[in-house]
Amino acid sequence: MRELTVIAIDGDRMAKPQFHAQALFNGAKSKVPTQYASFAGHHFAFIASFAKRVTDNEDIPIAKDPKGFDRAAFLTQVNGKIVEVMIAPKPGLPATPDKKHSP
Repeated sequence: MRELTVIAIDGDRMAKPQFHAQALFNGAKSKVPTQYASFAGHHFAFIASFAKRVTDNEDIPIAKDPKGFDRAAFLTQVNGKIVEVMIAPKPGLPATPDKKHSP
């Protein structure tokens, strides 16, 4: 592994960042270049939004967001960070793929 980005969700009360994301970051940072990204959210924030017709008629706890939380905006922000990490130039590797090795 050349580098690691640890994503923490500040409002996660199940996988609390200090016990999960922070512990992973602390354990990895001496072994591999590591960055820590923190986002406001909650434990189920990574799950795609449910259709309003479903949430209007069903009591689905994982579909409920805290007041003021915008799941779609959160997913856009987190997905943007993931793409940023995936396409960032890697030390020692060419910035663009070598044509002869591309599928």
